[in-house]
Amino acid sequence: MRFKEASFYKKLNDKKVHCKLCPHKCIIGNGETGKCKVKQNVDGKLKAMNYGKIYLSRTNSIEELGFFHFLPGNEALLISSVGNILDKEWYENELSGKDVDNIPTVNQTPSQIGKDVLKKKINIICHGYNEPMMSYEFVDDLITNNKSLKHVIQTNAFIEEDPLKEISKKLNGAVVEIRGMTEDFYKNVLDGNLDSVLKSTKILYDEGVWLEIYMPVITEIHYSLYDVRKIISWVLNNLSSEVPLHFVSKNYVDEQLLKKARKIAMDAGMKYVYSHIPGWEEGVTTFCSECKRKLVTRENNNLIENNIKEGKCTCGKKIPGVWH
Repeated sequence: MRFKEASFYKKLNDKKVHCKLCPHKCIIGNGETGKCKVKQNVDGKLKAMNYGKIYLSRTNSIEELGFFHFLPGNEALLISSVGNILDKEWYENELSGKDVDNIPTVNQTPSQIGKDVLKKKINIICHGYNEPMMSYEFVDDLITNNKSLKHVIQTNAFIEEDPLKEISKKLNGAVVEIRGMTEDFYKNVLDGNLDSVLKSTKILYDEGVWLEIYMPVITEIHYSLYDVRKIISWVLNNLSSEVPLHFVSKNYVDEQLLKKARKIAMDAGMKYVYSHIPGWEEGVTTFCSECKRKLVTRENNNLIENNIKEGKCTCGKKIPGVWH
């Protein structure tokens, strides 16, 4: 499969290019790659070297992929290519710290994946695992070639405004992982910046993409709950109290910290807050914000029962989300 020309870049003198996909805004010389290692300058043109290179293709429940208010109980095909940003070995999976050239992949076209989804009788494609926006061109083509399907992403939201607004027109849902709420953490640990992530998160919300937010809770970093309080305040002031907020453990499960985070968020006025603790049903149950009735019960991110009818609780309260 040929490399595809990148969608967002500018040609410069001396065959250099200026990538405009993520906030790093790399200036890339001929024959060089950007920080993502998957965009390469080939004779003055920026190419997506990971186009169609699929590392992972598997079926998951939508709950396992982080969506609690998006077609509960449905399955989705998780598609992942190579390439990441804000990585710095943050993820504890087999791709952490690996050079993209040494990661085994299988070449697939958007139409091949579309046929696979139809064969499996699935109507959702989730672009995730690794950062899908580093595979922007392929994700865009995959969506364009499979418009009858629902498309969602798992993202760290470290992307520039123009490409994000363009892809948002085609997306149905997004899980955004916000890993901390200080610029120092994003700069020193992730080699990025928090302001860009928050700006992109708000763009997704304003563009009408169904949004759920994840915060990985690390005991050594979040023990003071400063970041927890700050993300709650930011969501309430910039998005909505009805945006689902998930607290998940990143290293080992500190149950008390996760329970405290959920209580602080709900006391502050957040309507749908989840703390992912193995065996704790309450933390992953969707309750009606009006009558407090159990609406969606889950066990370890698997759907047990869904009592939402036509997007509403039996009391008549409309529950935010995508239900059909």
